[in-house]
Amino acid sequence: IIGGMLRSAPVLTVAFVVLVGPMVEETLFRGLLFGSLEKRLRLWTIPVTAVVFGAYHLDPACFFPITVVGLLLGWVRWKSGSIWLSAVLHMINNGVALSVLWQKLQAGL
Repeated sequence: IIGGMLRSAPVLTVAFVVLVGPMVEETLFRGLLFGSLEKRLRLWTIPVTAVVFGAYHLDPACFFPITVVGLLLGWVRWKSGSIWLSAVLHMINNGVALSVLWQKLQAGL
C-alpha cells in the first residue's frame, strides 16, 4: 500500500508517514493511553501499550517488530516523561523505513 502511495504522491506520503503518522500515534499511544495506564500498571504500561501499538498497525507479519519498536518508544516515554523524544525517534524510524522502501522501488524489487 505504502509503495503505491509513494509512487503516486511521494511528498504527501512522506509527510504522512514521517511526520503526521508518528505525531498522531505518539499522542495516542505514548500520550493518552500511556498516561491513563501509568499509575495503575506502572512499568507494565510499556509492554501493554507496545502490544496495542503493534496490533493497531493491522499487519500480522510485522506485529512483532512493530511491538519491539513500541517497547523502545514506551521506554523512552517512561524515562523522559514526555512524548517528544519518542515522537522524534518514531519519525526517524519511519523515515528510514520509507527510504529503504523507496530504494527497493527504484531498484525494481
